[in-house]
Amino acid sequence: MEEARTFTRNHLAAVTNTHPHLSRHIQNALYITRYHCVEIAVAREYISFYEQEEDHKEKLLKFAKLNFSYCQLHYVQELKAVTKWWKELDLASKLPYTFRDRNVEIYFGMMGIYFEPRYSLARIIGTKISMIMTLVDDTYDAYGTLPEVISFTDALQRYTFFLFLFLVGLLTIDEFFKASSTVPRQILVRVFNTARVINLFYKEGDGFGYPDDNLKSHFTSLFL
Repeated sequence: MEEARTFTRNHLAAVTNTHPHLSRHIQNALYITRYHCVEIAVAREYISFYEQEEDHKEKLLKFAKLNFSYCQLHYVQELKAVTKWWKELDLASKLPYTFRDRNVEIYFGMMGIYFEPRYSLARIIGTKISMIMTLVDDTYDAYGTLPEVISFTDALQRYTFFLFLFLVGLLTIDEFFKASSTVPRQILVRVFNTARVINLFYKEGDGFGYPDDNLKSHFTSLFL
């Protein structure tokens, strides 16, 4: 399998004389494999690609666009609700230090785990919890004493190692899907989607700083 992967990557990377939309599709696949990317982002990219294919089916394309627009409407309304909640907390006037506003990035992470419209409550609650966790992290940066800093840093290092194990699990999760009879598939899907989100964020940067242009393009295509 690894030989086949290397073979295909080398040959795809060598492709130069092709249509621009196909070239972009190839470059996106080489940058981060579709299988390891957030599903809704892959769907959005493929709609744009398929629309430029000469033999595309109009009815199928129209249905795909309508379906995505329906999902997008859900996402935007949820993001508005979360942003409104965050602003009503009015933390900027209550806290004497600067903290990160990462509403869109955090919501995008939850959306990657639960992208289906029916999981609206899970996305909203998960986003709120993650925003509070980010605030706790910023508070630690601003006011942590030396013993607290040492303890918290140790916890973060353990968490980082956990993320590493999580990403390694991406390589073997297919076999686990097939072999597992004790863990519900619905749970395994969310675990896999969480790994996809982590993979995308760390692929685009360090997972904590400002998003680069590639990650911003995902936000723009999904929310605007």
